[in-house]
Amino acid sequence: MSPACVAWTVMALIGFVDGFGGGAPMGSCLTFFPKHDHVDKQVCPSPYWIELSVPSFRPSQEINVTLTAPKGQTFIGYMLNVHRQSGDTEEILGSFTHYPVESTKALPCLGGKQNMITHKDNRHHQALTVTWKAPADEVGNITFRATFVKSFRVFWADVTVDLRSQTNVSQTVINKVLSNKVTVNYDDCGKTMGCLLYPKYCSGEDCDVGLTYTMSDTHATFTFWARTKIQSYAAVGFSDDRLMGKDETISCTYDGNIATFQHGNNPQLHNQRQYKRDQLSNMASTYEDGKLFCTFTRPHVMNVTEYSSKVTTYDLNNPYYIMIAWGHIYEGTDVMGKHTELPVTSLDPITLTKYVVHRGEALPLLTQIHGILMLIGWILFGGLTTVIARYYKPIFPGKNVCGTSVWFQLHRAAAISTGLFTAVSFVIIFVKVYGLTNDTELHGWLGIAVMSGVSLQMFGGLVRPGQTSPYRNIFNWVHWFLGKGIFLVAVVSCFVLFNTGFLPRIQEKFGNIMTALWIGLQVIWEVIFEIFKRRRFGEDNKINETTQTTPNILLVFYVLTLLALAVLASLSVFFF
Repeated sequence: MSPACVAWTVMALIGFVDGFGGGAPMGSCLTFFPKHDHVDKQVCPSPYWIELSVPSFRPSQEINVTLTAPKGQTFIGYMLNVHRQSGDTEEILGSFTHYPVESTKALPCLGGKQNMITHKDNRHHQALTVTWKAPADEVGNITFRATFVKSFRVFWADVTVDLRSQTNVSQTVINKVLSNKVTVNYDDCGKTMGCLLYPKYCSGEDCDVGLTYTMSDTHATFTFWARTKIQSYAAVGFSDDRLMGKDETISCTYDGNIATFQHGNNPQLHNQRQYKRDQLSNMASTYEDGKLFCTFTRPHVMNVTEYSSKVTTYDLNNPYYIMIAWGHIYEGTDVMGKHTELPVTSLDPITLTKYVVHRGEALPLLTQIHGILMLIGWILFGGLTTVIARYYKPIFPGKNVCGTSVWFQLHRAAAISTGLFTAVSFVIIFVKVYGLTNDTELHGWLGIAVMSGVSLQMFGGLVRPGQTSPYRNIFNWVHWFLGKGIFLVAVVSCFVLFNTGFLPRIQEKFGNIMTALWIGLQVIWEVIFEIFKRRRFGEDNKINETTQTTPNILLVFYVLTLLALAVLASLSVFFF
């Protein structure tokens, strides 16, 4: 055993067992992979193996199959099923007729009868024997496939053993993935084919994500792509709305050598692979210039079947929102993980019989509103609140508005605006996502901190001590420190969001640039204000509120700078 495997084995001995302790779910029938918190399977040879009671088989024969661990080792989880070696390799064959019912259960995968076994609990096994019965019809040579789980983070998938048929017959190849290179002629968009392009400003090769389509009388051909890594997948979805759930999907995976295609659906917020992809044809995939290109042809009408046996029909003669998602696949498999970046969705339902150029975006409308409100609130009003309080108390000396100094009314208006923009944005995003999500958890907690700090500042402004109070100086320092602290947390929250990998790559890049530009200009302006202030008063810095320290024209230019920044930063939300 390799050193890496030894290390993982040691970790397994001291690790905590979690995951599906009651056995694999129905969703594992086709993926045959334990999705344990994004953990990859072991790449070193499995210490476990499969033993068969016969060297060959005939139809309807019963065969004893033993899952075995080496001496001194055990496994706590397992899956086992049987497939053809060639031809229709998707179908799960035969049935398991005998197995230890106290620790093992059989699943009726994909309309079959007890054709996959898995564990019931987390008890340790050194060996486990079951009986499998071959189909009554000749199916050719077959492969027994097992997954062994040593611990939550240590497992081996696709442990196989082949079994020869005594009456082997040739099997028909089912819709093989072609080795053709996939190309896109962007000049044909809107002419001989329809297109969906992202970002909104791209026109062809500069598009990170996109799709083309053509329709014949009975079939539709799609070519789609996404900028992603080599070991990844791209998927296109057809939906009645712009939200994930109740969608039909076609996905292609590429691990650097082998491409696969999968027909599936999103019953809710996860993808469920369909049993067959035999209606797909002309499948091909290419990875080039950092993009995964995939193409396929499908009939207009296709069905998806839920594990509850509910059948939903998708007819491409109807308009659908089209989604494109991409993400990683687990190493050495075609099992898709959760998309890391937000999928791109068409702005409107697409009628596939009309060849026009459509644009897509990644952020839902409510999320866009949340982002724009936060950016305006903090770039424009957040900076203005601080600058007025520190540098423009002498503005319009001797003049009051509603019985209070002009500077204070401006300061208060900017502070209230910051609070209102933050509060509305805060409520919108929590309504949109129903609370915190794993994808942006740190950003969410920082947002809660900002909202809490703003609320404290607003409350403090209502109960601030009078000017003659002995506590006024303490209040001023606490008010200043809390204000600066909230501002810094808001800045950090922006940087965190634009570095989560949750937003599309181009959007994160633009967002980081704009956030850095915002902070850089804010610092430059505060240095300019401080220079004017100190030049006027000298090193003792004694402030007389009737004496102008910084020119009003600087405040005008500062506000114009903030307005320009707010507009540009909003593009990082809206334009992508």
